[in-house]
Amino acid sequence: MSEEEQFRAWYEEQIEHYLRVAPRYNELAKVLDGILTALADRYARHAIVQTRPKSLSSFAEKIIRKRAATSDPVNDFTDLCGGRVITHTQTEVRAICAYIEQHFDIDWDNSVNIDQRLKPTEFGYRSVHYIVSLRPGSMTVGEVSFDVPETVAHLKAEIQVRTLLEHAWADFSHDKSYKSAFAFPKQWQRELARIAAVLEDADQSFATIENRLTAYAANYSAYMSEAQVRDEMRTLALILEHDPHNVTHAHRIGRLSMTLASGSGLSRSSPRTLIQATPPLSKIWGSPSASGTARRPRARPT
Repeated sequence: MSEEEQFRAWYEEQIEHYLRVAPRYNELAKVLDGILTALADRYARHAIVQTRPKSLSSFAEKIIRKRAATSDPVNDFTDLCGGRVITHTQTEVRAICAYIEQHFDIDWDNSVNIDQRLKPTEFGYRSVHYIVSLRPGSMTVGEVSFDVPETVAHLKAEIQVRTLLEHAWADFSHDKSYKSAFAFPKQWQRELARIAAVLEDADQSFATIENRLTAYAANYSAYMSEAQVRDEMRTLALILEHDPHNVTHAHRIGRLSMTLASGSGLSRSSPRTLIQATPPLSKIWGSPSASGTARRPRARPT
């Protein structure tokens, strides 16, 4: 048998092998999509979530191009299922990454933060890549639980986490150049690096503005009068009547109460006085009982 015939036989064998396991990766992609969507809803509400099993054509192309690197691609490839979370800010990237690192089994030898590969004077592709697997049983994100069947547990998948601007550069340049059959001319590489530098600077500017806005938004007295603070507390209290587990609104009411306390001479340790001063809060938290306790909204389980 010639070398070409041997390769052809090996190639057909790998295709058949992948076709046998492909349904499991299809199922894994569906489970992963649910988990990542719930994760985005919790930590990055406007994030874009993408998941997919590797297509047969993509697998076929990869085993041809990578045939010198592995003789058992079905078991060696770590991206037969992939997921991607595209966030607005680096703060959201860090929140998503923190959850993944705490709740997924991670193959650290094959996971990488691409930023760490760039030299101080280099600009280019930026993204966090995790090679993960799920534990059998169930997985909970906030209040949502997902069943992880034995058929997909321990299968490896790649999860990428990056910002919109990082994705814009990657989608236009990295995916095309990395998967291209030819080498990009140096002049084009330099232009792409220049664009990457501009987008990285924009990402950092967004992060700076976000931090300033967050700090300013928390300082209610800087932009709200006492009457406006009380009106906002009443509005949030009314919302809480129909959504008593909304921790975000409950936390904001607490911060607004502290603003009133510091601005009106009321003691910060006297929330009941503030509650009585804002009638709707009394309805939400309940009137003081004979024992002196008041009912408060429960926090969401985490």
